[in-house]
Amino acid sequence: MTRPAILGGVNQPRPGSDADVSALLDAAGITITEDGKARARQRLAEAHARWTPERWTRLREQIGLPPRTA
Repeated sequence: MTRPAILGGVNQPRPGSDADVSALLDAAGITITEDGKARARQRLAEAHARWTPERWTRLREQIGLPPRTA
């Protein structure tokens, strides 16, 4: 029995370029603008900046994972 891939997985092809992603979204009727891409990049950068090494350490402790070693 196979599981459906909710967020993508090893059995699903991954887009190779922005053009591929744009074509995929266009086919689904979703319009992508350069301004929208810039806003998305900014939001991703802000989210990435919030995940400090200390925050990762607290998360690992909270879910019971051992500390990272390197």
